[in-house]
Amino acid sequence: MAFHQHGCYDGLIRKKRYIRKRKFAEQNPGIKRLNPKTGKPFMHGEKVNGKYFLQYNNKYVRKDGYMPELWGNWETFHRFKCKNLRNNGVYRAKKLDINLI
Repeated sequence: MAFHQHGCYDGLIRKKRYIRKRKFAEQNPGIKRLNPKTGKPFMHGEKVNGKYFLQYNNKYVRKDGYMPELWGNWETFHRFKCKNLRNNGVYRAKKLDINLI
């Protein structure tokens, strides 16, 4: 981490900015951008212009009031999906008190 002239570390500045944006997002929930073809919010895995929709980022709200979106190519979508399946399985196993390892 780099030390700034004001005596703060980069990590501390990022953390404070994250907390500030998080509080703003909780007080002002963002609007989900609608899919122009369906008129509904984008769904996980929808393909537009060769990119796959992954998720809305509800931790931040842009200045225009919309939630940022996360898009990726096929490899990114596949990796994202596999990670979510694994994490959900671990969560369910813990909930049922099953030891996976």
